[in-house]
Amino acid sequence: MLTGAKIRSLMPGKKPYKTFDGGGFYLQVAPAGWRWWRFKYRFDGRENLLSLATYPYTSLKLARSKREDARNLLAQSIDPGAKRQEEKAARENTFDNIAEECLAAGCPGGKNRRLKLVTIVRCKIALRD
Repeated sequence: MLTGAKIRSLMPGKKPYKTFDGGGFYLQVAPAGWRWWRFKYRFDGRENLLSLATYPYTSLKLARSKREDARNLLAQSIDPGAKRQEEKAARENTFDNIAEECLAAGCPGGKNRRLKLVTIVRCKIALRD
C-alpha cells in the first residue's frame, strides 16, 4: 500500500519501475523522474492499461478516486479506456462538431445576416447523411 511519504522517497532509476498500491493500481517512475498513476485491468479477456494522471499534480487520494471511477465502469461492463476515447473524440474540433455548434447558434450568414431557418434545417439534414 502506497503512502505519501513512500511516494516522495521514490528515486528514479536507470530503468522505469512500478510501485504497486493494489488492485492493478500503481505508480510508474521513469528514469527522468516523471511519475504516472496507472491502472491495469482486464476487459473482454484482454489486459488494458489506463493512465490516470501524473504525480505530484494529482495526489494519491485523487488518483485512487479516479481508479474507483474506472472500477465502477468495469462493474457496469463499460471499458474505461474506450469511454475515454469516445469522450475525447466528442471534444475534438472536427468539421461535424464545429458545424453542429454553428448551426445550433443560428449561424450568421454573409454580410452579418442570419441564415434562414430552412437553410439551417437543410444543413443539419446534410450533416447527418
